[in-house]
Formats: sequence, structure tokens, C-alpha cells
Amino acid sequence: MTESAPRMNVESFNLDHRAVAAPYVRLADRKQLAGGDVIVKYDVRLTQPNVAHLEMPTVHSLEHLFAEHSRNHSDAVLDFSPMGCQTGFYLMLQGDPAYEDVLQLVEATMRDIVTASEVPAANEVQCGWGANHSLAGAQEAASVFLSARGVWSQVFADGAPGDASASDAAARDAAAREAAARDAASAAEQ
Repeated sequence: MTESAPRMNVESFNLDHRAVAAPYVRLADRKQLAGGDVIVKYDVRLTQPNVAHLEMPTVHSLEHLFAEHSRNHSDAVLDFSPMGCQTGFYLMLQGDPAYEDVLQLVEATMRDIVTASEVPAANEVQCGWGANHSLAGAQEAASVFLSARGVWSQVFADGAPGDASASDAAARDAAAREAAARDAASAAEQ
């Protein structure tokens, strides 16, 4: 966001997407409703904005898989919605869980995705575009995301906005993919 740009109503429109360093999990919004209930929204960013994105069949399958499997770990899950830019998702939760609890929920669910044998509800009866899925793509994206678990709390790149260069993001993504490949090879040997 430039210095002269007016503040927007949508939280993510006020985020300088050049300053973040994906992958990460970030509290994006917290609302207290009139009755006292609290809803929180987390930005679960898998790829570097304006550098990389997930293909739509992968996004679609991650949405189905996370929506289904996350509810095995928490009754607080309200929604898991894809971002239009195809770089991540918004996780909506009821209540105000501790950040570490959110990270544990995301990690446990991504581990479920890596070992899933099918995409739930990936058919014409239960889905509006049942043929547009990729279990392999979702599993690769989840594996890469999990391999970067140690940096999920580091939302912003070091330096000024715009310093998270494409080459830096590509190097971070490549390192995460290499770690995921090593994890997959190690699991296959066991």
C-alpha cells in the first residue's frame, strides 16, 4: 500500500504484499459480535504473492481436504476459503484460540492431507465442479507447506517493503520443495 492510498475496508487490501514472506500463518482479523462471540480469520499463505500461485485444481482440492479434515481436529472451524489470487486461504474460527493452537490445527490438517487417499466430495453430486481436482497437487502443496513449519510465524521479510524479491521467494520455495522431497523419500523407505 502506498503512503497516500486511503485505508480500505478489506484488511488484506491494506497489507503490503511485497513485504510478506510466504509460507506463513497470520492473524488477519478478529471480530467481536454483538452477542459477545468472537470470530477470527487467519491468512494461511502457501506461496509468495505476485511470485508464485497454486493451480486451481490444487486450490480446489486443498479447500475440500482442509474443510473436511480440519473439523476432525477442532469444532471451532467455520470456514476455509481460497484467496482469489491463488496464493493461500482464509481460515475462519469461532472463538479466540491461542496462536500456537491454530498452528497445531493447521499442521495436523496438512498432515492429514498428505496421507489422504481421495479428495472428499470430488464428484458432480457434492461439488459444483467435481472434475476440477488434483489430489497429487494438494498433497504436494501441503507437503511443501509442512516442510516450512519452522517459519510459519515469520510473516514479514527482513528489510523494507519490496525487499522480498522474486529470487529470494523462489529460493525459499525451492528449499521447501527439496525438504518435502526428502521427507517423502524418507517416508517411502520406512
